[in-house]
Amino acid sequence: RWQAKDYGDAWSNDAMAKANRQTYLLVRNGECLYRYVTDFVAGERLVPTATEFTDCFVRRAHNFDTGEDERVELAPGTAQWAKAEEQADAIRRHYMRVGLILQGLHDRTPVFRPIARPVSFLGVEDYDEGRIVVVTNAERVLTDGDEPFSAWQARLMAEVRPGMRIIGAFNTYDSNDEWDIWPPNASRPQSLVPHTVTERLPGGRLKILYDRSDTVWRKPSRATGWRCDDGPAKVRASCTFAETSDLVVPFDLAEVEDMERFLHSRLERRSYLRMFPLLKAAIRAKRDEEATEAPFRQMLAGVLARENGVPVADAEEAVDGLVSWWKLANRHHRPLVGSEPDGAKAVRMIVDEHRRRLEDTRRPVDAVLVGRLCSMHPGALVVARKRDGAYVVLEPSDDGDAFVTETTYGARGQRKDRQEWQLVGPRHTRWTIGYESPAFADWDVMASRADHFSGPEVAEVVERLRMDERATHGAAVVAVMVRDNTHGERRSATKLAVLTINPDELELDEAHPLTVRSIEPRVRAEVRRLARSGDGSVILRSQWTDSYPTAAWRCWDPDSGRYTKGWRQVFLDEAAVAVAEQAMARYQAHRRRVKELAEVVAAHEQRVCAQWNEREERRAYETFLARYGDPELWEGHRKTLKLRSLGPGARDLGSLDSALRHLVEAGQVLDGLSVGEVCERARVAFGIEAHDLPANVDDLVV
Repeated sequence: RWQAKDYGDAWSNDAMAKANRQTYLLVRNGECLYRYVTDFVAGERLVPTATEFTDCFVRRAHNFDTGEDERVELAPGTAQWAKAEEQADAIRRHYMRVGLILQGLHDRTPVFRPIARPVSFLGVEDYDEGRIVVVTNAERVLTDGDEPFSAWQARLMAEVRPGMRIIGAFNTYDSNDEWDIWPPNASRPQSLVPHTVTERLPGGRLKILYDRSDTVWRKPSRATGWRCDDGPAKVRASCTFAETSDLVVPFDLAEVEDMERFLHSRLERRSYLRMFPLLKAAIRAKRDEEATEAPFRQMLAGVLARENGVPVADAEEAVDGLVSWWKLANRHHRPLVGSEPDGAKAVRMIVDEHRRRLEDTRRPVDAVLVGRLCSMHPGALVVARKRDGAYVVLEPSDDGDAFVTETTYGARGQRKDRQEWQLVGPRHTRWTIGYESPAFADWDVMASRADHFSGPEVAEVVERLRMDERATHGAAVVAVMVRDNTHGERRSATKLAVLTINPDELELDEAHPLTVRSIEPRVRAEVRRLARSGDGSVILRSQWTDSYPTAAWRCWDPDSGRYTKGWRQVFLDEAAVAVAEQAMARYQAHRRRVKELAEVVAAHEQRVCAQWNEREERRAYETFLARYGDPELWEGHRKTLKLRSLGPGARDLGSLDSALRHLVEAGQVLDGLSVGEVCERARVAFGIEAHDLPANVDDLVV
């Protein structure tokens, strides 16, 4: 057993965890089944995977251009390569022990007998000739073609909105880090029962409110008459969790057939082992809800048949879709079975909705008008007919997936109204769709203005920031980037990055490029979170400095016309860009001159170091010959010597490095001069006194 399990106390958990990892070999020979118990811990498999050894020599590196992790092969001879060889050797020894155990069973026990010809599990001959066949049925398995569990859960959890219900295993062992409960000392939510999501939080987190089951110990106060008022909590507790948690199932969106399929599937069972009790509880709750609603649904089918004049079979077929509309079309989940007034309201609204749907099916969409509207709006997301007979065209307002521009036409094609920066909402379920683009399938139709901001609102915030010198630190605003929850992490908080540059911070000493440090203009990226206040106005929450939007600003993709990483440009000051480019061009030209002069200094220093190292080598060789007299022994003796060698830089050359920098910077030609002459020139011209020089370097030529 590889998954953790709670056995009641810490000692039992530790002992059973070790026992659960003990290796049992099950060997079937004909009708005989043998079990061999060993102290060897085999791990998750007895044979290596197809890429287990090659994966040791590959590392994962993040590609900031594509935003994805990539496999990069290690370079031979590096420290990482040596470490990978050690890892691969350890894996090889591990699987060799498996072969030794099997060979021992073959040679010393009757497990594999009778056998026509002995085999060797440790060589390759029997494997190559087919006498030993390794079947790795855990790799390269053909799937059933259905949606994998992880994709199914991620897709449904991304569609959960406030008002829908989830069901979670909140009492699961070792899951304290899964939940964020407030107040911290409150009891956990009740497990395996539906809870209503009350809020979506930034970062893909969901929030529920629930009644506490613990006792609240209150201190005596004036409000309680100085009495201990201990008892149940008067305010509900809250619990937030990630939508990617493997301990939560979207109750309203999950179908019983899908959950039963996952329970019976063995292909991906390891990815949702902890969810087995949760899936069973969700199926049971779904069945109970269906049983509770069954009489109401049967009555509803009869009412639909009577009121709208349709056959009972057609009414029964339409009930499921109408019930789903009643429950989920609104922003908040509405139960089908509740109080008597709620039931009467549900019947009345469902009957009216069914009647409108019947009228829509009896009145076909004008295909000619739809085609004409599509040609007039080439980027249309949807062309649909409303229930009043008017036609509506939705177009993207920006490069996000929330706001649309809505144009309304009459039944004969005359334009009536045009509204920009609108949200789709549940009203699209009442339209008869004449045309739908593929992009609309991923559109955030239930987006809310609480976490989406229109173009005019963002423009107003940008203008406010440009006028605020405290926000821009007195620097010129070059560009403003926005990354909202309509890109990639569609449930994350909207961020606004103000990119500024202050050319006045540029410090260049043209006369002393090598000896005086230059400072480039500082590019800042002040990132803030956009939110809404109680009156609906846009406010700025937190603030931090981030270098990532600066990189995104430079990652313009001309083919797609978008910035990578989800950042989009909402403001660009051409004048500020020109000033910034001019300042950066001056800095880059200065840096190129510094590099050229530094290469000249490095060439002089390397020449001096080569001469000094060669002289020290020669002296050591002459001493060796005088002592041993055999030149053939020099190579072996040289490896035992620890001769000092010089390298470029002030660490080994002392003041010579500073002297060379000052003289080269002044434009003097030093070819053919000795170290002593160079140091004298530097002392006379710049007052640099000789210090920390290696011994006997005055006669060396620079």
